[in-house]
Amino acid sequence: MDLSDTDLRGLRDANLAGADLSGAVLYGIDLSNADLTGVTLVHADLYGASLSGAVLLAADLRNAKLRAVDLSRADLTDADLRAAKLNRGGRGGRNNPRRPTDLTGAKLVRANLGQANLSRALLVRVDLTGADLRDAILRGAVLHLASLYGANLEGADLKGVDLKGATYDADTKWPAGFKPPE
Repeated sequence: MDLSDTDLRGLRDANLAGADLSGAVLYGIDLSNADLTGVTLVHADLYGASLSGAVLLAADLRNAKLRAVDLSRADLTDADLRAAKLNRGGRGGRNNPRRPTDLTGAKLVRANLGQANLSRALLVRVDLTGADLRDAILRGAVLHLASLYGANLEGADLKGVDLKGATYDADTKWPAGFKPPE
């Protein structure tokens, strides 16, 4: 479903709970503060979109392309982001799409981010309590002040990750050989 030429400007604050947008192409769409509870966005491409403050409770974002997306303050509790691409945009040009995906202040409690690509993503003050990040790619990601209580990062690529001020507990699982900051 390609909605890239459709005028969707009126979706800020919209209620799209339960919508099936699998495979949709939604470049640059503004879904700020929208209710996307239970939405299905499997294989959707939201390149450069704004989902700031959106509610994505139990959303299905498997294999979604979320490059250069603003997910700041979004609530992704229980969302499934397995194999999603959340790394920095790479197209260049208008709207500065080479900016990193921004999840600042997002709530990802119990979210499944297994095998997700979060390279160079901004995860500042993110709540990843109980999140599944097994085999995720977090190369160069910034996790300042992130909450990692009970998160599973087994097999994750943490090369160059910045965990300044991040908090975790004995239930947090790290990749073999990784030494978290004291």
